Amino acid sequence: MDVAKYLESLKDLRLLCEEALKVSIATSDRQVPPWREEYASYIFAKQAGHGLSLVKLLPSMEKGRTEFWDISSVFSLVRSILETYYAFHHICIENILPGEIEFRYALWDYHSELERLKMIQFINPQSQNLQNQKSVVDARKIK
Repeated sequence: MDVAKYLESLKDLRLLCEEALKVSIATSDRQVPPWREEYASYIFAKQAGHGLSLVKLLPSMEKGRTEFWDISSVFSLVRSILETYYAFHHICIENILPGEIEFRYALWDYHSELERLKMIQFINPQSQNLQNQKSVVDARKIK
């Protein structure tokens, strides 16, 4: 392994993620009426956060420093970065017709509420919020 090349790439990744986070923070209070731009902002911030977490997990290769190389967590974060990239492209970037945009939002919203329902059922099957969440999921499914 070429340590110098690795360290240069690690430095570049850190700078890229820090700059992405600065962009995200600088634009966090602006109004974004269409849902696509709003979700683009969320996903972009998530990608920057995943990137910074990745940088912290990657070995620094500092001499005399004992490090735990948590490769499985690195792989998990890289997968999350790839998944958010594809979500970003699918939801925010692709040039599609307005009807398709509405469908993708409806599907995104339905999936989100369905996952919330599954979490409630798993955490507390007797939750008072369960029936309300089922109604929300049913409404999203119809939409």
